[in-house]
Amino acid sequence: MSKLRCRLDVFETGEQDRYVMLRAAVRTGMNAVRELPDGYAVGLPTDPALFRHAAEWITLERRCCPFLTLGLEWAEDDRVWLRLTGGPEVKAFLGGILPKP
Repeated sequence: MSKLRCRLDVFETGEQDRYVMLRAAVRTGMNAVRELPDGYAVGLPTDPALFRHAAEWITLERRCCPFLTLGLEWAEDDRVWLRLTGGPEVKAFLGGILPKP
């Protein structure tokens, strides 16, 4: 049983609704999942609006799940990846909630 818990109680009024909307946008946009040694990378479309949403989501996700290391990359090859990492326990936690690669 994982000791990791997301703490949605950290959000102020209105922030939780924004978090839920941004999370849904990121989940809907996911077009690939790549396993990494310490977590996962999620592929996103090359859409500037979604990239901004993902960046804003990261700022909120960091508050409720401080055990995650988060990164967002728009590479020269025009691929966008959202990285969610943090070690073996984090990888197991994420593996239970992300679609399988």
